[in-house]
Amino acid sequence: MSQSATSTRDIDFLTRANFFAQSADQLALTAIPLIAVLSLRLDAGGGGLINVSLTLPYFLLSILLGVLVDTVSKKHVLITTEFIRSLALLTIFGLIFVDRIELWSLMILSFVAAFGSVGFNTTLPAWLPSLVEKDRLTFYNGRLELMRAMSLMLGPAFAGSLVAWLGASTVFISAVILTGLTILSVGNMTKTGPGDALGPNERGLLKNIGAGMRFIIENKGLATIMLVAFFWNCGWFVLQAAFMPVAIDSWGLSAQSVGYALACMGFGLLVGSLFSQQIINAMGFAASLAFGPVISVLASIIVLVNVRCETAILPAVAFFLFGFSSVIWVITTNTLRQVMTPKRLIGRVSVMYLTANWGARPFGAMLGAIIGARYGGGACVWLPLQRSFSSKCCWFSSPDCPASHTEHAIEHCSGPLQAEATIMKHLFPIT
Repeated sequence: MSQSATSTRDIDFLTRANFFAQSADQLALTAIPLIAVLSLRLDAGGGGLINVSLTLPYFLLSILLGVLVDTVSKKHVLITTEFIRSLALLTIFGLIFVDRIELWSLMILSFVAAFGSVGFNTTLPAWLPSLVEKDRLTFYNGRLELMRAMSLMLGPAFAGSLVAWLGASTVFISAVILTGLTILSVGNMTKTGPGDALGPNERGLLKNIGAGMRFIIENKGLATIMLVAFFWNCGWFVLQAAFMPVAIDSWGLSAQSVGYALACMGFGLLVGSLFSQQIINAMGFAASLAFGPVISVLASIIVLVNVRCETAILPAVAFFLFGFSSVIWVITTNTLRQVMTPKRLIGRVSVMYLTANWGARPFGAMLGAIIGARYGGGACVWLPLQRSFSSKCCWFSSPDCPASHTEHAIEHCSGPLQAEATIMKHLFPIT
């Protein structure tokens, strides 16, 4: 089998694995908070604690996994973390089946189950550049986002329906099956994604972290994008901490309606990923970076309006806009990072973004828990618009914003990165 055919076969298996893993993740992320609300009767404060346990692994473990991804087999990292996820989900199923589920056991097992999600989301962007040519990265990033969009669209609605019709335990069995399919897909890949040897100045965890962070700091556009992601995710998880309790207890929505509303984010991701190439080419790369934050502000306003209206339609529209705008952001920022980062650093640089994207979420979830317990869920709905989303717009209007200095960042790449970065200028003309 030729090298080109092998790469095509591997990317096909990786795409399938991405769909299965993201679907399992969405089932767990939907079912665990629903169990907390419906079985444990938790309020916004308790929901925030559950969200902390689901997101804390991204803050505590992502950097370590980023170092592993750069130094050991990426295939082995994926299989190991997915196996750990399946064990945690099976344990949650067992506790629900014997009616012994409690807040602290659910939090601990949620933390362990999230380990698989951290492993996959750390490894995927680091493995892709070694499987495809540089000028095909945008296409395959869009393809992977399409798979994620399908899982986000189908997963929450499927989980909500299963909880309503057959009980929560069936959701976790379904997630375990999908995790097993992920392991099989990754196991069938020919390339193992071997790690690179560390340089003499990169031995030790702190030196590894420093190598990735230095590269980001030296590129102002990449550094600003990471800060924007941090503020966005803090605000997003304040909203997530309150949404289910407020939607069910205050707005009177059913578990099924909540699942369908969350599924609209996946539908937005699906529509955005299908038309991402046309949108990016029409708007230009710099404008596409600003597109996501601006539209997400609009979506947060719609959620805030629903505090008065209390309908199921407005949250669905808002989550659609969140998904539609964020997929453009993910594709453009992932492609830019993969093109501008040396392969030996891609895991460590990617994990810095993962820490900003997901590691910031425990802070948002904890903030949501505190505000929800003290002031009620309505305050959590207001805060993201007032603080995090407005802060994000301030970053895009700042002098160092990548939307206005992307070309400057590209031109200041040195050595072999200059040629690779030039690809970006041809793929996405900066307007």
